[in-house]
Amino acid sequence: MNRFLASLSSIALLSLFYYSLERKQINAPASFDWKNGVSTTKPEHQMIHEVQPEWQPPLEASSLFSHLAPAIFNTTAQSTAAPMFWHVPKSGGTSMKFFGACLQLIVVDQRGSDASPSLKVIAGRDKRFVNFNSCSVDGLKQAHELGYAAVQPAEVIYSPFILEAIDLLFEETNQAQVFVLLRHPVDRIVSLFYYLQHARWEGAYDPSLKNITLLEYAQELPYDNTLTRILTKKDGDNGNVPLNQDDLELAKYFMMRYVLVGLTDQVDESVDRFGQAFGWQNRPQWTQCRARAQKGQNRFRHPQLTPDDEAYKVLASKHEYDIQLYQFATELFDQQRAMFE
Repeated sequence: MNRFLASLSSIALLSLFYYSLERKQINAPASFDWKNGVSTTKPEHQMIHEVQPEWQPPLEASSLFSHLAPAIFNTTAQSTAAPMFWHVPKSGGTSMKFFGACLQLIVVDQRGSDASPSLKVIAGRDKRFVNFNSCSVDGLKQAHELGYAAVQPAEVIYSPFILEAIDLLFEETNQAQVFVLLRHPVDRIVSLFYYLQHARWEGAYDPSLKNITLLEYAQELPYDNTLTRILTKKDGDNGNVPLNQDDLELAKYFMMRYVLVGLTDQVDESVDRFGQAFGWQNRPQWTQCRARAQKGQNRFRHPQLTPDDEAYKVLASKHEYDIQLYQFATELFDQQRAMFE
């Protein structure tokens, strides 16, 4: 049993994007409370540019949101904000990193240092990158101290620490344009379970997971609703704080107003939207890189669950808010299509 729980802990670390290890206290409370905001009226989930004007997020959230560009695009002008990819594990993030390298963009990812003395662009063997680690909170803090927000040398940033990156790397006059690839929460968790049984290159690699069933894993899973918790700061040290409907509403608001949504099961159209939004379609490598991104990287075949499987039911029950958030994101994906036609 101890070995089994240790295996679950390894998965939890990666699935929670290592938030329990490195959680920066951004300028927001542990839980956003609609009733303590400027208004108690909640937004209608309409088209992104049709949010009820009388509703405002809590003031603490507003200070963070001021670092973000609204997710509004058109077919004649690309976004002028800095592309910021929210890397959700086992949801196409590795493919997006290969995509940026293929396009020969100046990127920020895990290749940099947590303690760089200055900011500079380094020409690696297969890509150019800024020399700080955007996949660790220490790296984000270091970049902030070096004044990254004022200079912003990268053409795209990848990070699982979405709120920290927004807070530390951007400001009102130099905003982030967040984009993401999302996958159904149950499919993502199942994929991660099988992946870590074989992924020797991952720090959370654990072959002992082969000795437990998926149902056992689902029943003992020590975390729930990863994405909703991240977007409401009820993760990390606050991971045991119960979620409620207001938390889900705030996560939906963030997604609706500030995120260009892509879906792993519609990756072709998602990649095309990213290319159009950020002007990447005009780069000479576009056709080749687009094909590679749509083919995918770091994929691992594994058994699939159906909604009738007991393990699926257990996981769906534990992640009900994330499933609702994902369903809302699929609606946003359909709504955002109009901005790219």
